[in-house]
Amino acid sequence: MEIFVLFVFIMLFVGVVCGCFCLFIAHEKNRDRASWLVLGFFFSIFALIAIAGLPIKLRN
Repeated sequence: MEIFVLFVFIMLFVGVVCGCFCLFIAHEKNRDRASWLVLGFFFSIFALIAIAGLPIKLRN
């Protein structure tokens, strides 16, 4: 039981960290920050790879 709780806390921490990195990168690339925060939280490293591969979106 203790190992499961530790695992859950680690996964939550990783989700928050990846979500914050996605938010920062999305802001730098003029993308929707809230959507990328959520995607980063749930999909962690996969969302980071996806947002890093996107081109910068030019504002009108």
